[in-house]
Amino acid sequence: MKKLIEMLYPYVLSVVIFVLFKFVKNSLYQSKNINDALDAVITVSSFIIGFLGAVLPVIMSMKNDSKLVKYVFERDKDKLFLKYIKQTLIVGVLVIIVSVTVYFRDQYKDTWYEKWNIPILVYMLSCFLLCTYRCFSNMLNLIFMNDVELFLDDDSFRKKTSSELEFEKECDKR
Repeated sequence: MKKLIEMLYPYVLSVVIFVLFKFVKNSLYQSKNINDALDAVITVSSFIIGFLGAVLPVIMSMKNDSKLVKYVFERDKDKLFLKYIKQTLIVGVLVIIVSVTVYFRDQYKDTWYEKWNIPILVYMLSCFLLCTYRCFSNMLNLIFMNDVELFLDDDSFRKKTSSELEFEKECDKR
């Protein structure tokens, strides 16, 4: 259940934000500063995508150098770490594309997209920021995780009880 929540929360929360934004009266469409806001969205999205690109080689080198990180990647059978990074990058590129299309809002007057372009951008941007948070959160947990936290849920690394130790001694004597 925890894994499902972690996988879906960026999209579910983004839908909630989208619905709230869409049905609350706003005047972003007529704002003089909409182009400046779009510039900021594109810049921030590009920085985040670039930062992810710069951090990935560090994480991958840790995979080869650190036994702990290697162990985590070996246990990630669903390849969630990779999926989260891919989702973040894809949504980030989509944010940039949607932002660029809003610049040309005069080209699609009287179409459905004129009415929906800003709410779609709000959905994509909130989804991107939440996916980025999830991705960075997992990276930081991986970097700063200690052995005890990692092995708590792994039976092969848990501390043996006194009865288990006694049983092992008995077996060794035979």
